[in-house]
This record gives sequence, C-alpha cells and structure tokens, in this order.
Amino acid sequence: MFFLDAQNNKINLWINNQAVPVHTSFVIQFGDSMNVASVAAAITFINSNNNPVAFALSSDQNAPCSVNVNITPTADLLPNTNYILSVNDTAVDCSGTKHIVKTSAAFTTSA
Repeated sequence: MFFLDAQNNKINLWINNQAVPVHTSFVIQFGDSMNVASVAAAITFINSNNNPVAFALSSDQNAPCSVNVNITPTADLLPNTNYILSVNDTAVDCSGTKHIVKTSAAFTTSA
C-alpha cells in the first residue's frame, strides 16, 4: 500500500511509519489483476475513533480488473490522527479466486 505525496510519488505506508499528508490518495498494488468490485467491498478505512472514512475508488483506466486500485478520501483527513486502511481476505482476483490474507496499514497524518 502506498500514499501519494504532493508530487504524486508513491510512498510505501510500511516504511518508518510515514506521516501521511491530510490531502492525499492511496494506491493498493496487488500481485495479480483483482476484481475491483470485490476489492471495493473488502476495503475498510477508519480513523482512531472507528469512524469510517468516505472514499472514492478507481482502477487503472477504470477497468473491472486491475493490479492497482486507487483510493481517494472524499474530504481531507484530520491532522495528527491515526488511521487504518485494510483489505479483507474476501477480495478475489479476476478468475474469482481468493488468494490474499487480510492486509492493513496503520498510519498517522501530519499536522
């Protein structure tokens, strides 16, 4: 999982607990082409108070199957707040096969 910095560079969410900008988007990159609708249903995005974060989801060329899934919060994230972005194991690839385990990235937004 990555977030995009101000220059649209992909920054890995798992490296050094990066401070994520409040105005950003995220990319989930899979090893196989995934069914985007199943990924959308498998995503959980919450803040430290367990409040859900509203987001728009898209794929490369808005294809129904994609290696990259893009997540853009519909509003800026709150500053200095902890978040968890998760993909549950219900997501399937384009042939309908489940082969991922639940994956989560915890991060804190910058001031």
